[in-house]
Amino acid sequence: NRPSGWPRNVREDGVLSVGIVNPDNIEAQDALQFISTKVGIPYKLYLITQADFERVLEEYQNLTGEVGEALSEFEGSIAEEEKELNKKPGEKVETDIKADAPVTKIVATILRYAVEGGASDIHVEPSPEKTRVRFRMDGDLHTSLELPGKVHPAVVARIKILSQMRLDEKRKPQDGRFSAQVEGRRIDFRVSTFPTEYGEKVVMRILDRAKSAVTLESLGFGKDDLATI
Repeated sequence: NRPSGWPRNVREDGVLSVGIVNPDNIEAQDALQFISTKVGIPYKLYLITQADFERVLEEYQNLTGEVGEALSEFEGSIAEEEKELNKKPGEKVETDIKADAPVTKIVATILRYAVEGGASDIHVEPSPEKTRVRFRMDGDLHTSLELPGKVHPAVVARIKILSQMRLDEKRKPQDGRFSAQVEGRRIDFRVSTFPTEYGEKVVMRILDRAKSAVTLESLGFGKDDLATI
């Protein structure tokens, strides 16, 4: 799906291939020249159409972008529920059984990005106004996403359902587990919840069976140390 005229790899023979919509944009070329000099990689420009550019952006949509779409759906479902609750007495109130679908998408997207990124843990941490989602990568926790605080209870409830935990128990820690298919392989998640001042914190340990067999060679030992071991 690459734009016509582009090489098979965007980095080929030590040269970075860059698509540009407006070749007269001096500021863009100055920025590109600065980056190229800093990383020490020469580049070659290719003229692409606006449609090509937008298609590439869609292919590289990030976690925040994907979750943002589900959040918009969630906001809409909340608005519809409030509209139903504000009806006059005697009017029929209908509940959309698919109202939790956006939350399902949010949780699924978080799990997928964590697995694809090689994270070992996912932390879902509430605060007065926002919920912070952090991934543990190579031992360090990094904030990957921030969600509106009002989404937090629904996200925790979805994870509890997956982990077969009690939804009505929010004052005591709980432990559970579940498995999911991510990118065609089975991933196990061990889940713990813990009550905090602003809601329940959730920690999910990711167990990828395909990567569970770690060899001594992969740990970075030198040849002499490896021979000693």
